[in-house]
Amino acid sequence: MDISIIVNICLSVSSFLLAFISVVILIVTIRQNHLILENESRAYLSIYGDITNCQAIAFYLIIKNFGKSSAQITSLECDTDLRPFSYVEKLIPFSHMAGTSIAPNQSFKCALQQIPLFTSGIHFINFKISYESNRKKYSETFCVNLQSFTNSIQTNDNPSEGSELKTISYALQDINRRLL
Repeated sequence: MDISIIVNICLSVSSFLLAFISVVILIVTIRQNHLILENESRAYLSIYGDITNCQAIAFYLIIKNFGKSSAQITSLECDTDLRPFSYVEKLIPFSHMAGTSIAPNQSFKCALQQIPLFTSGIHFINFKISYESNRKKYSETFCVNLQSFTNSIQTNDNPSEGSELKTISYALQDINRRLL
């Protein structure tokens, strides 16, 4: 074999390998970009607790979509019976959420009786939520630590004597506190 034929064969093989490696890198890059775009645009549902302090301190459980697309809740399970803490007798908070669509930044709130809840000896409420977004299924678990709220001290200043002004004052103070 002539040396030029050997060089041409080596160049052909190396060109093929470089082209193959370039195609593989391109495919990997496209897949990574697709995953990044999917993660940026998907729904992110979360369950957490919060306290408001308007006329009186109130505890809420909240389901919120922090993502950029809507989601459909397929199931929601809670390890704690919330019925004794509901303001409506025999109503289980969030018991009818399956099949509910939740838009980006939309939330569902449920007020619970805080004194019976915080004095019940329950320290954690665990949730498992399953939902679909953009034809993908997601399942997440959340733990609401009730003790973190019992150690949170909030006060309201009461500059007015009228009950309407006091309510407005408390609401504005609560909004101000949330902006901190």
